[in-house]
Amino acid sequence: MPKPRLIYFPIQGRAEPIRLALAAAGVDFEFEAANKEAIKSDAEHYPFYQVPRYIDDEVDMVQSMGILRHVARKFNLYGKDRVEMARVEEVIEGCNDLIMKLFTECIVKAKEDPGAKDAYWAARIDPASAAGAATYGAHMAFLDRLLARSSSGYYLDSGLSVADIVMTVNMQLHLGAFSRERLAEQWPSLMALHDRVLALPRIAAYLAGPLHPAVMHPMAG
Repeated sequence: MPKPRLIYFPIQGRAEPIRLALAAAGVDFEFEAANKEAIKSDAEHYPFYQVPRYIDDEVDMVQSMGILRHVARKFNLYGKDRVEMARVEEVIEGCNDLIMKLFTECIVKAKEDPGAKDAYWAARIDPASAAGAATYGAHMAFLDRLLARSSSGYYLDSGLSVADIVMTVNMQLHLGAFSRERLAEQWPSLMALHDRVLALPRIAAYLAGPLHPAVMHPMAG
């Protein structure tokens, strides 16, 4: 079977959860730098004129979260049954909501508003704001609450899933805006999960290898 191919820009970005999932599953893959001209001219393979694009023996597809879910289903990172799969979906969507707020309310605004980071912390990370009506589902407390329901140290009782991988990327993005000490003091279980995932031997090997881009995101950090 040929190695899967992942086409993206030479940054972590939206492809990083996919790379981490493949690494966790022990799947060797090839990385191909995206060609902007091809993206805009080849609607057959880039129907949204976007990357990442992922190709394996079953699919040739785009859309990062769709690719991640395909990889998770194929390589047993999606839970052992429909109940666990539902939990994975909860965590993924909760992380996506929070990451969107991080970019729009913190990272982008901080370029012009020096108070944006403090405002984001107060609204999205401080436990005191979790019960407020203005969270719209995006708060670190909600993700911590779901993690506390499991006895395994991961979001699922059965062990590692893409829920943990997406949450780890979530924490990495927040570490680009806030200190590790501050985040660990406020949400120690989430920071411990982040460290646990990155220390897994296959993921640690990926992070130390040539397929791991140094740049997280042009707007982060």
